[in-house]
Amino acid sequence: MITSSTVVNSVVAKLRAALASGEWRSGEMLPGQRELAEKLGISRPSLREAIIVLETLG
Repeated sequence: MITSSTVVNSVVAKLRAALASGEWRSGEMLPGQRELAEKLGISRPSLREAIIVLETLG
């Protein structure tokens, strides 16, 4: 079974990789939550949690 924290950690890693690769630049707005959640194949609450983690990490 995949836990919520596993999903969130995976999404955090994917978003960090996208930022590191230049797919999105620092300070640039990300796509909307609905679009991004669909692209990543996750729920919006999981996406929101991952974004909170990223904000906390800086």
